[in-house]
Amino acid sequence: MSKIQSFYFKCAIGFIFFFTYFPASAQTGKSLSFDGLGSYVSLPLPLNGSYTKEAWLYPLELNFGYPQIFTGTNTALFFYGNQLSAGHLSGGFLEVRDPIPTPVLNWVHVAVSFDAATGSMKLYKNGLLVSSASGVLPETETMQELSRFQGTNFFKGQMDEVRFWNTARTASEILADMNCELTGDEPGLVAYYNFNQGIANGNNSAETILLGRTHACDAYTGSLHDFSLSGNESNWVGNSPNFSNTCTGNFPNIVVKWVSVCINNGENMPSTSNGTDFGDYTSPGIFRSYLITNTGSTNLMINQITITGTNATDFTIVSNPANLNLSPGQSSSFTVKFISTGPGERMAQINITTNLNYVFNFSVQGKGEDITPVRYEYFTGEIKNKTAYLYWKTSFEQDNTGFTLLRSNDGGASWQEVAWIASKSAANGATYQYQDQKLKKGSNLYRLKQKDNSGNTKYSNWIHLFLKGETNHVTIYPNPVLDKAVFEFDAALDQTEAILSTVSGKELMHIHLKTKKQTIYLGSLLPGIYFIKFANGETYKMLKD
Repeated sequence: MSKIQSFYFKCAIGFIFFFTYFPASAQTGKSLSFDGLGSYVSLPLPLNGSYTKEAWLYPLELNFGYPQIFTGTNTALFFYGNQLSAGHLSGGFLEVRDPIPTPVLNWVHVAVSFDAATGSMKLYKNGLLVSSASGVLPETETMQELSRFQGTNFFKGQMDEVRFWNTARTASEILADMNCELTGDEPGLVAYYNFNQGIANGNNSAETILLGRTHACDAYTGSLHDFSLSGNESNWVGNSPNFSNTCTGNFPNIVVKWVSVCINNGENMPSTSNGTDFGDYTSPGIFRSYLITNTGSTNLMINQITITGTNATDFTIVSNPANLNLSPGQSSSFTVKFISTGPGERMAQINITTNLNYVFNFSVQGKGEDITPVRYEYFTGEIKNKTAYLYWKTSFEQDNTGFTLLRSNDGGASWQEVAWIASKSAANGATYQYQDQKLKKGSNLYRLKQKDNSGNTKYSNWIHLFLKGETNHVTIYPNPVLDKAVFEFDAALDQTEAILSTVSGKELMHIHLKTKKQTIYLGSLLPGIYFIKFANGETYKMLKD
């Protein structure tokens, strides 16, 4: 071997050694590859009202079935074979469908928008409208998934830039942002996943969550299921749409916290854990301070904070934010006082109006002081030998004449008097009981109407006793309803749908039944008569005050 040949041979060996032991810098994953066999992502992402769903897709196979893209229990964006489709449960999931098949082995942008106010649904492919429908009924979701529906219908291919908005985006808005990465502050953006995670085609066994990229309290982090997380399939991969720039624009953003706990926009189930449940009223009042932070990239202007709802007068803003013009990263607080003006649960809604294109709102509640002449320790009952045994105990009585025991067999729509029980006139309280031998098979609701010496009356809480032997499977109470109602039903109706409609038959709401005792919030309904139809054919009349 000549000296020249020896030199080139040593160089070749050197290159082999270098690239074997010192590989090139690993590339960050840009998209997620789904194997079409069982891999999917679950998102704790609720849906209610208007929305837009978007994604970039690189399908590897679209020959048959219904490969899912972005789907919940009641809403779906998917492929009908190789045709892009979308819809709601009430319409059989096929309100809109692209007549032109979607090719494989190419990146394609897909989007569906729904306007809850008009019932309009529109389907887009690569920014162009391909199908539309009207009269679509709204649905609600508690979570959604990527690449799966009801445990099957998996998508095979790669996915990137998944976005979820709480508005029905226009064609120009979709087209303007589809070819760039978002900042995470865009108005109306609820959840955003850019899939820039892991090492492309590498060992990603630790990358088991899909990071949300919005600058909000809850970024709705997803969970990966049944991914191999190694190699070039069922893993984070380097393939992505051909863009790398960030969308232009600076936006404000809002995060609201109690102490250090986030309160989500639209939160409608008050809790002591995030300071939205003020608890039992104590004089002179209960105070809660909430911190507003601008997590965006330009100034957040706080215009006003108002309180609305059934018991709005029980809640007062005692101090507004000291700074109404928050620069990026700045915070300012406001304080709310709860003053009881009546007994029982008191509910309202706090609304924060800013220079964003939506109002940030959340519900609050507190328990009002019991100002009746009687304070109850309990009111309960049981059925023995087809007889209802009712028991109640008071801890305080003043000017109490006695109690009328009432029973309802139609979910609280009407009541009949069962018995009059005179007061024992015990200032420190007393125990009472009554046996009702005339209860009916099925649902029996009981409550007490307490009467004082002046003739004023107050009602106790409800209790529900069920005597087997009747086909009635559902109880709804209270009826009439103010803000919320309780549905109780047996196992036969579990995981079914109930339909709420007007007296004219117009369907307003589809309610997914998922627990045997479920609270339904109906504060948005206007006063009037409504009907609720269940999957077993039973229909109930409900009065809304």
